[in-house]
Amino acid sequence: MVGVLVGVFGLCNSAFGATLASVIMSGATPSGSGSRSAYKSAAGNLGAILGTIFVSTFTLLVIKVDLMLGLISAGAGEQEANNITTEIVSAPSSMDQLNVYSTYSSSYPVETLHEESLIAGFRANTAVGLLATSVAALIIWHLLRRQAKKKALVMADTQGVIAEPAE
Repeated sequence: MVGVLVGVFGLCNSAFGATLASVIMSGATPSGSGSRSAYKSAAGNLGAILGTIFVSTFTLLVIKVDLMLGLISAGAGEQEANNITTEIVSAPSSMDQLNVYSTYSSSYPVETLHEESLIAGFRANTAVGLLATSVAALIIWHLLRRQAKKKALVMADTQGVIAEPAE
C-alpha cells in the first residue's frame, strides 16, 4: 500500500514540475533549435525544482497537522502531541521512528496515526498535483489561443487585409 502511495506521490510531483515546464515553454519564441533546446532544458529544471519544493512542503505540512490532530483526538494534550509529532518528523532514521512508536504506544496508537497521516499527506499531494496540472493546462490553452490570434493577424497583414484582433 505504501509503495503505491509513494508512486502516486512521485507521479504527482513529476506532473507538477512537467506542467510548470510546459507553461514556461509555451511562452518561448520560435527561434533556432539550439536556443529552444536550452530554453526547454531550463524550463524543465525550474519546473522540477519548484514542483519538488512546493509539493513536498505542502505534503509534509498536511502530514504533520493530521498527525497532531489525530494525537489530540486520541487524548494527548496539545503540547504532548506537538512533541511526539516533532520527534517523528525529526527522526533521522526509520529505526529512530520505531523508538518513538514504542515509547508512546502504551498511551496512544502513534504508529497507526502516523500511517493515517502519511496517507492523508499523499492524498493532499495528489489533489495539489491535479489542481496544478489543471491550472497549467488552462494557462497553456490561453497562451496557445493568444498565439493563434497573433498568427492570424500576421497572416492577414501579409495578405494585405487589415484585421482587428478579436478579444
